[in-house]
Amino acid sequence: MKERKFNEHSRCDEIDLLEMWKVFVQQRKIVLGVTFLFVLVATVYAFWLRPVFRVQYEIWQSHPVYSAQLSYLSGEKNFSDKFLEKQLLLDYLNNLNDNKIQHDFIEHQLKKNNSISRNSLTTLSVKLPKKLADNEHVIVSLDGEDSRSLDVILDGFLSYAKALTLDQYIAFYETQLADYKLMLNYQLDSLRWTEYQKRQDSIVMLTEARIIAQKLGIIRPYDTKSVGDSLFELNSVPLYFRGVTALNEEIAVLTTRSNDDAFITDLRELQAKIRLLDEFNLNTLNFEIAQMRKLGKGAMRIGPRKVAIIAIGLVAGFLFGLLGAFGRSFLGKVDVH
Repeated sequence: MKERKFNEHSRCDEIDLLEMWKVFVQQRKIVLGVTFLFVLVATVYAFWLRPVFRVQYEIWQSHPVYSAQLSYLSGEKNFSDKFLEKQLLLDYLNNLNDNKIQHDFIEHQLKKNNSISRNSLTTLSVKLPKKLADNEHVIVSLDGEDSRSLDVILDGFLSYAKALTLDQYIAFYETQLADYKLMLNYQLDSLRWTEYQKRQDSIVMLTEARIIAQKLGIIRPYDTKSVGDSLFELNSVPLYFRGVTALNEEIAVLTTRSNDDAFITDLRELQAKIRLLDEFNLNTLNFEIAQMRKLGKGAMRIGPRKVAIIAIGLVAGFLFGLLGAFGRSFLGKVDVH
């Protein structure tokens, strides 16, 4: 009993497949006509599209030439952590990927070269990694319709972004060097003020010692009539033992002194750094942001993919043709009933 039902069910499936084939044969003109129409439209569209070309450059980490003057000023290998070549490359890549910078450059190129149209430049892309590894290579590409101008435009944009990055770094270092010079001048003024206060304190102490010496009648240092036969070392006795005459001379010299620089420790080193900052020119910095090379010999054609467009038209046309054929067959059966 079950076997009989299974055979009847299999027979029904065969009849359905046969009916589908009969419908296809009967309505083949519709299927083939719709398929041909879709292929024709796809073919016209594929050949109507203008060709798209791509130019690519490969960029990787460079090794800047560090300034010996900056190294001396900082006392370290690098004047700033922003001088690290990886950070410098990241800033350069971010400038390349900045929409505003791209727009400004394209606008400049459109004004400079009338033969370039806005529509001829399709896409400028920079494949930025989430985290830049050491010696990792980054691909920069420009797509467009004019294969002759793409290479010139991308090369110009890379140079434009490089110059912009250098200007940003020079501005950064100008601010940093100005702050550094201000700090050194502050240290210098602080040392001078400290030494001035020491001199004023010495004058006060010597003045008090002179008063005491006058009261004790000590006129000259080591005066045996005043202090007896014992000899004293000046460093081991009170100041008034130096005598009024010596104290008057010391007070006079300290009072008339106009500059304490000769008595300040590390003053010369600070002055040398400040003098070096005054003479230092940031425009003399000579370092490369990144190394780069062009991929391929020139602009390579990347589209349109005509075969793929035609193949999609063929598949879509055949499916819509089948749909139309079965729809017409179904409506015919409805009319018969």
